[in-house]
Amino acid sequence: MSEPAVRAVRPRALLAVLVLAASLLTGLVAAPEAARAAELGHDAALVPGTPVSLTFANPDDVASFTLAVPAGQRPWIRVTELTGMLAEFSVTSPTRFDLPRFLPGSPEQWWQELSQNNGPDDETATVSLTSNGLTGTVTFVVGLGSDVPVPVEPGVAVPVSVDRPADHPVLTFAADDLQQVTVTISDLAVTPATDPAFPPVASLVFGRPDSFVLLMQESAPGVWTGVTTVRPGPQAVTVVLGGDRTGTFTAQVDVTPAPDTALSYGAAPVTTFLDSPSRLRVLPFTTAGRVRTLVQLSAVSLRHPDGTDGTATVSLVLPGAAPVPLGTVTGTAPAVLATPDALPAGVDAALRIAGDGSTTGTLDVRLTLDAGPDVPVSAGAPTALVVPPGTPLRRLAFDAPDAGPVEVYVRDLVFGNEDQPWQAQLTVTDADGRPTFGASLDSFAPSTSFSFDVGAGRHYLEVTPQPALGGDAVDVGLTATLYVAPTRLTRLERTLPVDEVLSTSVAGDRIDVAVTVPAGHRLAARLADEQWTRPDLGDGCCAQAGLTVLDGSGNLLSGFGPFAESDVAGQDRVLHVLLDPVGLTTGSARLLMSTPTDLDGSLPAGTPTTVTVTEPGQNARLTLRGTAGLRLAVDVPAVSLTTAAGLPGQAGLTLFDPDGAEVASTSVVDGSPGWLETTAPLTTSGTYTLRVDPLEDATGRVTLTATEPRIVTRAITSGTTRTLTFARGDVQRLTFRGRAGQRPVLQVPLDLQGVETGVQILDPSGAPYERVESSAALRHVQFAPLPSTGTYTLELDPPGAAAGSLTATFVLATDQVLAGRPGRPTTTSWTVGQETRVRFGVKAGEHVAVDLRTLRATDPSTVSVELHTSRGSLTFLQLDPFTTAPQWLEFGNYDTVAAEDGVWELRFSGVGGTTGSLGYTIRTAKDQVLGGRLGRPTKVEVGRPGQNVRLTFEVRPGDVGKVLQWSVAGSTFAPSARLWLDEPSFFGGSLLAVVPPGGTTSGVGFQPLSEAGTYTLVVDPENGATGSARVTFSLGG
Repeated sequence: MSEPAVRAVRPRALLAVLVLAASLLTGLVAAPEAARAAELGHDAALVPGTPVSLTFANPDDVASFTLAVPAGQRPWIRVTELTGMLAEFSVTSPTRFDLPRFLPGSPEQWWQELSQNNGPDDETATVSLTSNGLTGTVTFVVGLGSDVPVPVEPGVAVPVSVDRPADHPVLTFAADDLQQVTVTISDLAVTPATDPAFPPVASLVFGRPDSFVLLMQESAPGVWTGVTTVRPGPQAVTVVLGGDRTGTFTAQVDVTPAPDTALSYGAAPVTTFLDSPSRLRVLPFTTAGRVRTLVQLSAVSLRHPDGTDGTATVSLVLPGAAPVPLGTVTGTAPAVLATPDALPAGVDAALRIAGDGSTTGTLDVRLTLDAGPDVPVSAGAPTALVVPPGTPLRRLAFDAPDAGPVEVYVRDLVFGNEDQPWQAQLTVTDADGRPTFGASLDSFAPSTSFSFDVGAGRHYLEVTPQPALGGDAVDVGLTATLYVAPTRLTRLERTLPVDEVLSTSVAGDRIDVAVTVPAGHRLAARLADEQWTRPDLGDGCCAQAGLTVLDGSGNLLSGFGPFAESDVAGQDRVLHVLLDPVGLTTGSARLLMSTPTDLDGSLPAGTPTTVTVTEPGQNARLTLRGTAGLRLAVDVPAVSLTTAAGLPGQAGLTLFDPDGAEVASTSVVDGSPGWLETTAPLTTSGTYTLRVDPLEDATGRVTLTATEPRIVTRAITSGTTRTLTFARGDVQRLTFRGRAGQRPVLQVPLDLQGVETGVQILDPSGAPYERVESSAALRHVQFAPLPSTGTYTLELDPPGAAAGSLTATFVLATDQVLAGRPGRPTTTSWTVGQETRVRFGVKAGEHVAVDLRTLRATDPSTVSVELHTSRGSLTFLQLDPFTTAPQWLEFGNYDTVAAEDGVWELRFSGVGGTTGSLGYTIRTAKDQVLGGRLGRPTKVEVGRPGQNVRLTFEVRPGDVGKVLQWSVAGSTFAPSARLWLDEPSFFGGSLLAVVPPGGTTSGVGFQPLSEAGTYTLVVDPENGATGSARVTFSLGG
C-alpha cells in the first residue's frame, strides 16, 4: 500500500475515527450498454500515475484492464486527451466499492473519483472502456487516494497538506458534552480542478457509521466554514477538497456548548440533555396568551450517580422577572406542569431546567395551552365539538383498545363568523403529548374525514383555531360534530371449514379469525347474509365490510372485499382472516371459510373442453402438450361466470411450462370470448399446465380449445410488396439477407392498413434485435441499422386472436456518407429510410452553420437536420418546414465555436418514410478580433457568412458603475445585426440591440458595468449576412 500523501505538519495525538463514503461526491452519467468483446488492453494491470493511450479503430472495440485497489483506498480516473469519440468507463470489483459508469461529456468532466474499498481485504478491480459506438483516441491515467487521520486539538490551527488527488484528511478530536462544532478551513493554496464547478472545499463529512455531509460555505474570501452539533464522544470530520485539487490549507476545530432548541406551542417534544450535574438548560419560546401554558414532560430518565432517582426543577423565565418554579420531575415519572396564570402573548420567554446538583439524564419537553377539562369521545357516537370564542385550544380524549387505524369524521363544521374563510388545526397526540397526525379543518369543507394509525391506549384530538388574513379564528370560535372509530380487535380461533355469523356492535370493531390451512391447499373466505348499518353522514357512502387474509406477522396476502383467498405451500400454516367493517359500520355477516378442491384434467389439442367451477375459490388445472420451436395458444370461445352478487364474473388464465414457470397469462370475462398465446416459441417440449382461476367468488363454465398457431415463413427482398394474411394466432416471418449498416424499413400504404400487428427483427441467431409494439396506425416502421451481415427475419405477430390481412412494402435502406466542403453549394437527395451523413473539417474557434437554400420533401414537417461535433455531441438544427425561403441554421449562439480541430457531421433524414432533397451550403468562419477605441468610430467589415466581429476594450476600476453608450451607423447587414456585450467573468453575454440596416441606431447598456477588466462588444450579423458598419461606443453616466 502506498504511503498517504496527506500529512499534518504539526500533528497532535487524539482518537482517530474512520470516515467518508466518497461516492457522495460522484455524479455519473448513465450511458448505453458497451459494444462487443474487446481487443484492447487484454486485462493488463494499470499502474497508478502511468498514462495509457488507446486507439479505437472500430466502433465495437472494448478495452479491459485490472487495477489493484488496497483496502481503504479509492481509485480515480483522469482523461487527459480525447478525440473523435465518447470514452465510457465501467469499474467493477468482487465487492461493492465500484460505480457503474463514467461518461465524460466535456473537458470539465474528465476526472472522476470512485468509491472507496471499505472491505478488510485488497481488491482487484476491472476497468473497462468503450468508445460509445465511435472511433478515436483516448489517453487516461488512474490513481489512488485514501482517508488519512489528522489529530487536532479544539481551538488550535493545524496546517495540512494534500499531495494526491482523492486523498481526504480526517480531523480527529473528542467532544466531552453535547457541543456545537465549527470547522474553519483557511490559507487555501490549491491547484485548479479539472472541473472548475467544484468549490475549493466541497464538503465536510461527519463521523461514521451515521455519517452525514455538510456543504461548506465561504464565510469570507478564502475562508470556508461548516457548523454542526455533535454528541459526546470521539469525533471525526473529513475535509473533501473540490474535484482533483491538491495543495495546503489550515484547519481549525472549535467546540462550544450546543445552543438549546427553541420550543413552540403544539409542536413535537424536544429532547433535553442534562449531560453533567452542573448542566443548566434554557429552552426559549414565544408566549401565547388567553389561557395557562402547560409544560408536558415525558420520556423522563433522571438518575443520581448511585442509581437512585434524580430530580430536576422546571422554572419559567420572563423578561425582567425572577425565574418562577413551575415544579419538579423525578426519576422516570412523566409530569404536566402549568403556569399560575395565562401569560402575556408574544413575549420572549424561556423554560429553565436544572438538576439538583448530582442529577444527569434526559427528558422530553412539550408546550401546549390549557384546554380545560378533556371532552370524552365514545367510539362511533356523535360528539359535540364546541370551541367558544376566545378559547385557543380544545382537547378531546379517546381510547384505542388495540393498535390499528382510527377514522375521524367531522360534520357540520361552522365558524362563528362566516364573512371570511377560517381554519383550525387538528392534531392527534399520544398520552405523552407527542403529535402523531395533523390535518386542517377548513370553513370551505364543513364535512371531512381523516384516517391514521395509533397504538393502544389514550390519545387526544387537539383543535386549535388559526390566525387568518382578516383576523384570528380564536376570536370567532367554532362548532362541529365528530365521530371517532378506533380499533377494537376480537381474536378468534377456528377449525376449517367455518360457517359462522360474526357481529360488531361498536364502530371500529374488527374480528380476527385464525385458522390452520393444510399445505398444498387454498383458503377461500367469503361473506354472505350481510346486514350492516352506518350513521347517515350525508356523504352518500354505504355500510360495508371487507375481508383480508394476513400471515402470522400481519402481512397482507389478499383482500379487500367480500371474498379473499390465499394459497399455502410447503407446510401447514396459520392464516388470519380479518373482518373489517368500513368506518362507522356495524352489524353482522355470515363468514364461510373452506379449502376448495381444485379440478384436474387434460386439454387435448383441437378438442373443445368445458371446465365447470361450482365452489367459490375453486381452480381448474388442465395439462396440454407443447412442442419446442412452436407457439402454444388456448382459444376461449365461451365464458359463463357469475359472482355471488349476480354480477358478471371474470377468470384468470395462466400457462405454466414443464418446470412450473409462467409463460403466458390473460383474463376472460363473462359473455366474451378470449385468447391466450405465448409471445415467443416454446423452448421446451413437454407437458404444460393451464390454470383457470375465477376471480373473487365467481362460479360457472369456461370452454377452452388448445391449438398451435402457425408460423408462416417465406423470403423477401428489398423493394418487394407483399399481402400477408393472418388467421387467429398466426405469425408471419419474412427472411432477408442484409449487410451491416443497412436499415430495414416496413411501409404500409395509408389506404391499405389492415390487421393490427407487432413487428420485430430477429438476428441471424434467432434472437430479437429490435421490436415495435402493435399499433392500429402502423404505417412506417424504421429499424436501427443492422450490426452485421447475415440472414435476418422480419416477424409480424398480431396481438391476441386478431386476424385479417396486411399489405406492406419492405425496403433495405443504406445510409449515404459524403464528403462535404464548407462554402460549396450542394444538393443531396435521400430515399425511404435513408440517412445522409456529410462529413467536413472544422478548425478550433470557427462558427458552424448550414445555409439551407431549398427543401423538397414528400412531408417537410418530418425532415430532421442534425449537427454532430467531433466529440460526438448532438445539436438539432431548428428547421422551419413550412417555408420555401432560404434558412440559416446555426450551431449554438453568437459565442458558440468549435473547441478543437476535428471532423463534424451534418446529418439529415426523413422520418416516417419521407423522401426528398436538400440544397445547402456548409459555412465555417472565425471571428475577427479588433481593439475597440472608446469614443472613436470603428469600421467593421464581414466578408464570410457566419463571421462575427469582436471589439475588445478595457474598463478601469474607476469606470466601474458607468454605463456603455453605443451607436451603429451605415449598417449594410440585412436583415439585421445583433449587438452583444461580453463581461470579463460572466458566461454568456447581454443582448444590447437588434440593429436594422441603414441609418444610425444608438442606445445604452441595461445596467452599469459591474467590474474592471476586458469587455467585448460583439457585432453578430444575422442569417449569415455580410457587409459593413461603423460602430462607436463610450462610457458615461
